[in-house]
Amino acid sequence: MSRSRDGSVLSGTRVRADYSHALASVSTGEIVEGSTAGPSIARLEALASTLPALFGDEEGPPLARLREHLGGEVGRRSVQEIVIISKEHVHVIEPLPKNPGLSLLMVTGATRSLGLVLSTVHAKLSEFEGE
Repeated sequence: MSRSRDGSVLSGTRVRADYSHALASVSTGEIVEGSTAGPSIARLEALASTLPALFGDEEGPPLARLREHLGGEVGRRSVQEIVIISKEHVHVIEPLPKNPGLSLLMVTGATRSLGLVLSTVHAKLSEFEGE
């Protein structure tokens, strides 16, 4: 088994990304479930702390304004996920459809495996939503 440059593990033709995840409160930005230790906890906590500013009230900046500029609905459910990609990490914020007060957060170093990262996020979301 070998590692690609982005940290994903190559196993034959399959690629497996290492990731950390947590559930966080949209209103407080605090992690309510998930890993409380390890190297990625600081990244998850930092990501969680942005939730109140991102999702605020319906007129709250900046997502409501962004949705309006893009021609989308102003309601919270109009955002499926937010993906932030840096040189070394992918950060994903995925609001829970059945629990709008929570978002699934995921951090991974697999910057060149975005499709895999999003598939993993959607699978984890289904787990939390009981689907």
